[in-house]
Amino acid sequence: MLTSYFENILFNSCGKKLKGTNWTETETRCFLNLCIEKRIIQMMDGKRHKHIDIYNSLEPSMKEMGFIKTGAQMKMKLKHLKEMYFKCKRNNNTSGASRQTFAFYDEMEQLYCGRPSVQAITNIGIDSTDNNIQGM
Repeated sequence: MLTSYFENILFNSCGKKLKGTNWTETETRCFLNLCIEKRIIQMMDGKRHKHIDIYNSLEPSMKEMGFIKTGAQMKMKLKHLKEMYFKCKRNNNTSGASRQTFAFYDEMEQLYCGRPSVQAITNIGIDSTDNNIQGM
């Protein structure tokens, strides 16, 4: 029954697929807070679950708050927010650039905070205290 409801939302009266749904600021903040609470970024990093399954698991919680969004809609929303967040962050790290921000910067910072973008490479297998190496 819900599938037909979502099909009606996603297709207009001519049978053409609609481009997307608009999210209110309240919907977006609730979604981001839910992502932070459920630690979905860490779940995605684990590779134990398919990403769409993680988003689908958020549907009931969003519905409880009065927002009807599909897992696919949530996936696209986070993708776009992530693009804006990292673009803003890159700009702010550029010398001489004026400081930029966007409405959900704090939530995105909290969501992605502490997540390493690249793991540091250490001197694995090299003992720096080994004094056996002598000049040739």
